[in-house]
Amino acid sequence: MRYTGRPLEDTGAPRRAVPPGPGRRLVNDALRQRAWQIAEKLAEADGGEARLTVIPDGYRVELLLTSPHGPDDQQAVLKALALGDRWGHKYSPPARNNGTARETVWSEVHARAAQDPAGPVGG
Repeated sequence: MRYTGRPLEDTGAPRRAVPPGPGRRLVNDALRQRAWQIAEKLAEADGGEARLTVIPDGYRVELLLTSPHGPDDQQAVLKALALGDRWGHKYSPPARNNGTARETVWSEVHARAAQDPAGPVGG
C-alpha cells in the first residue's frame, strides 16, 4: 500500500474543536490514528494512493479511484469510508478530463464528532 506524502507532524490541529489541556494531545493522536486507519483500508481496497490532509477540525482522507471495481472492491471501499465521521464521493465527467472520468471518494474524522456520542453523519 502507498500513501502520498509522509505522515503528518503534530501541528496542534484541531485547535478550535478541542479545549486546551492535557487531553488535547490524546485527542489529536486518536484522530490521526483513525485517519491513517481509513487511508490504509482505502489503499488496500483500491490499490491506489490515499491522500491524508489536515482540515480545520480534523483530517481528511481522499482516494482517486483507479481500478475497475467489482462488488467486493466496492464493499471494501464503503466499509473504509464508514470508519469516518463524514464521507462522500466526487465525480468529474470525461469532458472535463481529456476523455477520462475521474472519481474520488473521501472520508473525514473530526474532533467534534469524537466528543459527540451521536455518531457519524454521512456527507
